[in-house]
Amino acid sequence: MCGKRICNSAASQYASCQLIQALAKTAITDGGTLMINVENTFVKDLLPATEPPIPAETRLPHPCQEVFDECSNLRCPYGVEAYIDENDCNRCQCRDPCRGVYCLEDEQCAIDINRNKTTSSDADFIAICRKSNKPGTCPVLEPSEINCEEECRTDADCTLHLKCCSTGCGTACVDPTHPPEFVTDSPGYTVKPAEIVQLPRVDPDVYEPEVSALIGDQAILKCAVNGNPNPRITWSKGNIEIDGTQPRYRIKLDQSLQIITLHKTDSGIYLCTADNNSIGDPITNEIKLEVVGLRITPKKN
Repeated sequence: MCGKRICNSAASQYASCQLIQALAKTAITDGGTLMINVENTFVKDLLPATEPPIPAETRLPHPCQEVFDECSNLRCPYGVEAYIDENDCNRCQCRDPCRGVYCLEDEQCAIDINRNKTTSSDADFIAICRKSNKPGTCPVLEPSEINCEEECRTDADCTLHLKCCSTGCGTACVDPTHPPEFVTDSPGYTVKPAEIVQLPRVDPDVYEPEVSALIGDQAILKCAVNGNPNPRITWSKGNIEIDGTQPRYRIKLDQSLQIITLHKTDSGIYLCTADNNSIGDPITNEIKLEVVGLRITPKKN
């Protein structure tokens, strides 16, 4: 019966149990544990050997272990998009709005803010094809206007009609100039026409008295005042002058005011004053900026 009891135990296998029955002489109970004494041999010595557990430090890492935190740690200017790689790992990569976009031979894909965004699922940035070499020539910048940022690489990186021009140590998007016309008085001589002084005046085709933008986007306010020589533009809101040194505010080379990462508190009336060095009276334009939340379009039934 002792051999039968041992064979019925869950820890024994059939072949080992037969060996135990053949060799069993006496049954010994030690502290509630049943053991078989065969020349000082115990049941644990007769059971098949098992492989020891593999230490944690020697286990092979999960093939996707290195990319587990990729999506949460990736920082991209135009957002993040998910994909599955060749190892079936969930990966993330920076979104490129120009990926898969083909433009004409004299155009180049550029990235612009999606101004037609209506829902939170719409992309913040979109691809647009622009001329890589726009009409006009780059102006000669005054030393006070020079900055060393690389704002663009080609004209396609500049919005509207602006051209990408060198500042001597960087690039910037500026209004182009056209080559001066020369009048021939006699063979072999050319005379440049005299410059015409123009008082500061508002350009109605450019002036936008009201501008609306979404929270978190950017807004560009244009003073839209022309003159010859070019008037000096100053910006202010309330009683505070904006000179471009404040966080999120920048005076561009065309003297427009750019505000990035818009807050609700950026809403209000902005004043731009154009002064042409005592040639005529200064002109002040008011521009109302309204910063709104995301617009949600109701679903059609």
